[in-house]
Amino acid sequence: MKITKILIAFMLVGIGLKAQNTATEVDSKIENVTVYLNGAEIERTAKKRLTKGVQYLTFSGLSQNINEKSIQVNGKGFFTILSV
Repeated sequence: MKITKILIAFMLVGIGLKAQNTATEVDSKIENVTVYLNGAEIERTAKKRLTKGVQYLTFSGLSQNINEKSIQVNGKGFFTILSV
């Protein structure tokens, strides 16, 4: 009986942690494009009101060919970007 209660408790904690780690999908709009001989620079903007706590955001509609090292993110307001 005690083992069942412990397993249920771990499952509920795991479900709670999974719910906290789900990402919110954000649509961004292209604002400016600069084309170079060996690539392009695309500037996108998006607005999202964040709640208190850690938020995971996923930006949809981006190219599969993005150089991950070239991604830059910034914003306005009282928050800290922990990772990109």
